[in-house]
Amino acid sequence: MNKYPIRILLVDDDQMTLKLITHHLSSNFGDELQIISTNKPGEALSINAHEGIDICITDLDMPSFNGFNILKAIKSVDSLTEVIILTSYPSSNAIRSAFAMGANDYLVKPIEESVLIDTVRFYMARVNRFRNDILKTHVVSETN
Repeated sequence: MNKYPIRILLVDDDQMTLKLITHHLSSNFGDELQIISTNKPGEALSINAHEGIDICITDLDMPSFNGFNILKAIKSVDSLTEVIILTSYPSSNAIRSAFAMGANDYLVKPIEESVLIDTVRFYMARVNRFRNDILKTHVVSETN
């Protein structure tokens, strides 16, 4: 396993969606990702608050808690967390609202594997670039 794999949190009330996304990510990224999945939004908030994550993929429409609440909570803990919204019913209003609240991207269900992989790869690169920039800044400041 990588020393510091990217931590990705998957949140969806549909267990089959979680299994499918987990399978696709595991088979394409292996130990580059640490995948955490839950069908309980409250648990997702606890994981984010106590363990921290780099990327979150969350369903927008869940019975007791919607993706907007997850998005707000995650961004309030760390505004740099990449948040990708999942939706079965894309509407321009919902997508605009998600972006206005800080979402980085959205995916429409059913998710095509290639779209999922390309999207996650893009955000993994952003996380790694940010990590490298912080490391460089930290090393430079220690040498001065």
